[in-house]
Amino acid sequence: MGSKILWDKYPEIREEMLLLEKMMHKCISTKNKLLSDIVKELINAGGKRLRPAFVILSSKYGTFDREKVLSAAAGIELLHTATLVHDDIVDCSKMRRGNATVSEKYNTDMAVYTGDFLFTASITAFSNNVPSDLLGLMAKTMKFICESEVKQYEDKFNTEISVLSYLKKTAGKTAALFSMSCHLGAVLGKCERSVIRNLSRYGYYYGMAFQIRDDILDCISTPSSIGKPVKNDIKEGIVTLPIIYTMKQNQEAKKLVREIFFNSMQKNSDSIIRNNSDKINTLMEMVIESGALELSERLQQKYIEKGISALKALPYNKQTGILADIICDLKPASYVANAN
Repeated sequence: MGSKILWDKYPEIREEMLLLEKMMHKCISTKNKLLSDIVKELINAGGKRLRPAFVILSSKYGTFDREKVLSAAAGIELLHTATLVHDDIVDCSKMRRGNATVSEKYNTDMAVYTGDFLFTASITAFSNNVPSDLLGLMAKTMKFICESEVKQYEDKFNTEISVLSYLKKTAGKTAALFSMSCHLGAVLGKCERSVIRNLSRYGYYYGMAFQIRDDILDCISTPSSIGKPVKNDIKEGIVTLPIIYTMKQNQEAKKLVREIFFNSMQKNSDSIIRNNSDKINTLMEMVIESGALELSERLQQKYIEKGISALKALPYNKQTGILADIICDLKPASYVANAN
């Protein structure tokens, strides 16, 4: 879903989201044609733009300074895009948002350079508009995100991961940037401390629910429906929440995961790839039959409810209604129906 389509139903923010696209293009301006072409392709590929939207919506609880807020919102989205480019290198992903990844279309070297360029573009967007003390907090957030990504790397091919370990990793890998986006917007809007605190909590709970939903969809969706490879986590040795729940209930499933991981670590012959694909399909059937998707949904629902509670502590206005809609939209339809 493109950002324009997503935000068309919210006139309160639609204009800002359209201006955001122009601001992002301004931030990525470069005289190098190859780099310019690549980063423009990335920006034009769209995306929901949820993180910058959170910056904008949160700022409107206070005094809205359009130029300052849009620059910071663009910085957040460029920062997020940079992490995606680097993630795609690590994960050897071939598709993102329905298009070939930078590393796939060009090469790994250009993907590294592109990610680095986007990091610097985001810092430039922040530098003139974000207070120095807040820049320090943002740096700590990025450190937390990097540490969580490394933790995920260390836990690759580990079948003994607990739900608690998964949640700690998710807090850094996904929820931290959503929380930071809300915090940043509220501070720029010069909101009261209680408003900043509850918006930050909302962003955190949204991020946790968002990642759980993403993990569920990875088990049951098709590449065309979500615009990126599916069942990719298990192929890369990453254990997600539905797999954790399935292994806890079924030792045969844990044995099968170990076999999949063993095959993944071997040289990629055609026979091994086919064999692993069959095993992954069998595992996904076990996931559905075990009720792990429903357990994952219940945990996701708890985070959604916590996010709504954080919103209830805020002044009710148009922004509150939009944020409530966004988190409630995470509630998935029947997973089994989607799987079929």
